[in-house]
Amino acid sequence: MALQPVADLFNHGDRGGCHVAFGGDGFSFRTTTTYRKGDEVKICYGRHGGDFLLVEYGFVMAENCWDEALLDKLVLQRLNMSQKERLEDAGFLGKYVLDRDTVCHRTQVALRLLCCKVGEWMRFVNGSDDGHRSQGAVDALLLELLRECVVAVDSAIERVRRLKAGEQLQKDMLIGRWEQIRQLVNARIESLERETRT
Repeated sequence: MALQPVADLFNHGDRGGCHVAFGGDGFSFRTTTTYRKGDEVKICYGRHGGDFLLVEYGFVMAENCWDEALLDKLVLQRLNMSQKERLEDAGFLGKYVLDRDTVCHRTQVALRLLCCKVGEWMRFVNGSDDGHRSQGAVDALLLELLRECVVAVDSAIERVRRLKAGEQLQKDMLIGRWEQIRQLVNARIESLERETRT
């Protein structure tokens, strides 16, 4: 990658604020909304979750419509070796993600392997079963995993607070990121609990 004069001065906004194009004449920036004098014009660096923005760019956003949390550790620890091999063969081992609305299809596949008989699971994987019949069991397991996730997040925040290394600003940023993850997880827990009551 190379530095682009002026372009590198734009901060990131999850929804952008201007359209960026690159062609033979160079970069062009066109605003996508009306700005008042003194307003900051932002560009979107891409559809990135908070972890990516923290690691690649060194910041955490208060609001990020593309935010997500990785659930691999929680899901994978529930699977035995045979189940992991089955998921690997089907192309669904790992990359289990919770975003602002729901968990990804990959997560649904993995959780169904823990809740369903193999035949029903295979029909879901190949698309001949929509998974409606097993969704209640999947949601119950997901709720259990997400509650475990909240405990893990709280533990991670406490470990960061006790760190002797690093600057306070760095610790605050890490704690802020963990709190965002907790917020994502809690929102999904609340949604699942509401669905269960209805």
